[in-house]
Amino acid sequence: MKFVFIALALATSAFAQDQQNLEAAKARTAQHLEARISNLQSAKSCVSSASSREALKGCQEKLKSDMQSLREKYKAERAANKQSKQSERAAKKAKGGN
Repeated sequence: MKFVFIALALATSAFAQDQQNLEAAKARTAQHLEARISNLQSAKSCVSSASSREALKGCQEKLKSDMQSLREKYKAERAANKQSKQSERAAKKAKGGN
């Protein structure tokens, strides 16, 4: 009987953790989408007001640069998250946990 309660407690804990992870991922994804949409709207405005090919090219280059900056930012965030998770796993393993 104790085994059932322990198993149920662990399953409930794992489910709650999965839900927290899902909510965090959804929030992060929504934030990234908003940043991309903002860049695209800015580029659309720039293109609409461009009066020459050079101005249009400048709009395209600015969009490319802005999107590249976002990619680099997100790549750095992923690397930091990966490092953090690895550190947590190493600490947990050193304590003798699973």
